[in-house]
Amino acid sequence: MLQRSIEKKRSGEGGFTLIELLVVIVILGILAAIVVFAIGGLSGSAQKTSCSADANTIKTAEDAYYASPDANGNPNATYTDMTTLVGTAKLLKQASTLWTVSNPTTTAYTLTPAANSKCTGTITGP
Repeated sequence: MLQRSIEKKRSGEGGFTLIELLVVIVILGILAAIVVFAIGGLSGSAQKTSCSADANTIKTAEDAYYASPDANGNPNATYTDMTTLVGTAKLLKQASTLWTVSNPTTTAYTLTPAANSKCTGTITGP
């Protein structure tokens, strides 16, 4: 008897209609589009942050090299290029792929964007 009442109850159920499935698919598509556009704008700000952080790291290394003693114990009192910061002074683990150091002198240096980077502008230190 219980089985007959269950069969009667289930006989009227036909599952989801095609319209209901299409509505759910459209809603999911709209939500996916919103997420894609929201995430798409984050890469630009991440690139700017990366450029800024890398420039600050190089500035700190340049200042450390300027203040570090030479072989005689006197401060270097000069700025240097990327090769010296990485190799001789060991102030950086590796050369920057975003910035290059140009025109290092006793009073200043210039950071210019590397050829393949998306960084903009030049930075003059100190």
